[in-house]
Amino acid sequence: MIMIRIANITQMLGLISLILSLHSCSKDPLENVEDPDEVIEIPGFNGEGLIVPVKINNQNKIIGYYQPGEQGPDANDPFDGKRQNGFLIQHDGEGFVPLNQPSHVVNRPRNLNDHGLIVGEFITEDNYNVSANLSPTYAFSMNADGTDFKNLHPSNAYYSSATHVTDHPSILGHYSTTEQGSVACIFRGDSVADLVDSNQLLFSRVHAVNQEYAILYTYNGNIRQYYAYHFQDESLALLDIHSLIADMSSIYAVNDQGIAVGYSVDFSQSDAFIGMMYDMNNQQLTLYKNSNNVGGSTFIGYKFMDINEKNIITGIAERPYEGGFLQSRAMLTDKQFHRVWDITPYNGNAYSEMVSLNDNGKALGYLGIPKKNQMVNKMMVIDVNSY
Repeated sequence: MIMIRIANITQMLGLISLILSLHSCSKDPLENVEDPDEVIEIPGFNGEGLIVPVKINNQNKIIGYYQPGEQGPDANDPFDGKRQNGFLIQHDGEGFVPLNQPSHVVNRPRNLNDHGLIVGEFITEDNYNVSANLSPTYAFSMNADGTDFKNLHPSNAYYSSATHVTDHPSILGHYSTTEQGSVACIFRGDSVADLVDSNQLLFSRVHAVNQEYAILYTYNGNIRQYYAYHFQDESLALLDIHSLIADMSSIYAVNDQGIAVGYSVDFSQSDAFIGMMYDMNNQQLTLYKNSNNVGGSTFIGYKFMDINEKNIITGIAERPYEGGFLQSRAMLTDKQFHRVWDITPYNGNAYSEMVSLNDNGKALGYLGIPKKNQMVNKMMVIDVNSY
């Protein structure tokens, strides 16, 4: 079975081609619909290209980035179609702040805390490889109003990325002195503090943080495992997640109650995602792969992307689609899995996903909308308090 995975531009373009061919054959009445009320317009982005919503914090501030579609061979910009523009915006579409810096080609915000500190990664024009599209990233931090940009890249590193920030604040991410490596770290000014012994754990990255712990994904050259790094005593504790599950998995979020969510994949059983929840208090792992009938569709795969302090979980549910694909739909459930909701807006029949949820019940995601023989990609915010 082929899976729909909206993870990069190549996959998205392939999906768009499929959807458009299906619409052209069936003359679907949704070919040219209006944007739903949940869509948040981003200045400078018309939906053609890639939109990546990243996070919504408890002040309802949103960070993300977009990459416009290519303008054509006559464009004067040598980085045409490759620039990634960071932004901050309020949940109601007001207060747009561009997060781009001079001479940067790529500006990717990766996280922000409730005080408005933003962290991420950037690529400069000087070190961007236009032909190979493979360039080292540099970690940064900045304020929510676009001021006080700080380059956090260690002088001895080949690449670095700041992926998480707590309210302490502690800025976490990874770096490497080589092209292939990765060491989970805390950024401290222009230096880093390793969170693991890189001689023992050859690969490590931060997957999720709360105010007490950082959850690390590691590889020792033989097996993959998860650890919890405790901020106060700087200790590491192995999580009780079997290496066979950890191997094909990711943890996306952990709330302050110690409930972590993510996904795993067991290709020997199914191509569908398996929802994963881990309770750090009792070391209990729950894998969720139930079939659910929602609105006349059967959902068979789940990717949990975020959990708030009310233990509401949001992310992606997958259902079989035309042509043997698995289609992503924005979903909502709770810690006990009492029910699964498809919260895709009425015209999101191409694909939709939720990526972040705050304690106010505001969920952040994106969807594809068919318009005049093309697919446009829009960011959306849904209030899930009514579910």
